[in-house]
Amino acid sequence: RDPNSCKETYFLDPDVDTNCWDSAEGKSNWYIDYTNKKYEYCNDSCASCTGPSDTDCTSCKSNSEYKYLLNGKCYTGCQDGYYAVPFMGYYKCEKCFQTCATCKGIGNPNKMECTSCKENHIKKLPYCFLEVDAEEKKFLDPMDNIVKSCNERFDLIIIANTYECTNIVPSEGFYLSIS
Repeated sequence: RDPNSCKETYFLDPDVDTNCWDSAEGKSNWYIDYTNKKYEYCNDSCASCTGPSDTDCTSCKSNSEYKYLLNGKCYTGCQDGYYAVPFMGYYKCEKCFQTCATCKGIGNPNKMECTSCKENHIKKLPYCFLEVDAEEKKFLDPMDNIVKSCNERFDLIIIANTYECTNIVPSEGFYLSIS
C-alpha cells in the first residue's frame, strides 16, 4: 500500500502495510519513519524509541538484562560515574557527584553516596572530599571553581549533592569564607 494513502496523521503498520495507524495509537516499540510515512520497530534492546538505532532508546525492556538507560542506550548496568534509579520497571542512570569515581543510589536521583573516590579525594561521610582539605573543611565549589572553607564553628556537609557549611552551634549565624 502506498503510505500516502493513509490520512495525514496516520502511518503504515510495520507488518501489515494495508493498515494505517494514528500517530497517537502507535505501539510503544514502534517509531515513526517520517520519510517513508511508516511505523518501524525499535531496536531489540529498546522498549520505546525515537529511531532505529540502539542509541535511540527512550526506555528499556524491564524483562531484559539490558534495562539500564544512559544517553539513549540500554546497558546491563550503569557505567562508572553513574548510579541506577528505578523507573517504571527499568533503570535510569544518573550522574554521580563529581568527586566520586563510582557511587550508588540511596532512594532517589537527589540522594547517592560515593562507593569510591576520584584521585586525590578521600571518603568522608558518604561522599568524597579533596584529600588535603577534608580535615580543614575546605572544598572546591563546582559552580565557580573557587576553593571555599567553613569557619571553625561550622561543619562541612553535603545537601542535595552540593557542599555546604552548617552551624555546629545552633544559636550562631552561618559563615562561609573564601580562600
